[in-house]
Amino acid sequence: MELLKNFRVMAATRNVSMSSLMEGAILKMVLDEDDSDARTKRMVERMRNAPGRGIGGKITWTREETYDRVR
Repeated sequence: MELLKNFRVMAATRNVSMSSLMEGAILKMVLDEDDSDARTKRMVERMRNAPGRGIGGKITWTREETYDRVR
């Protein structure tokens, strides 16, 4: 049980109980997960409501103009 021993030492060096240290770690995981979900939802919402960046669906040039080749 090397992991448990290391956990005891970590709690002792921080001068907190093992239960308190575990509670803090679990709380951090839960809050980080909530933040991650919120960030993902905001990103998807921004993509759905993004302003148009294109040409409005109207192509105003020809293929020849795009590939202006020297003959």
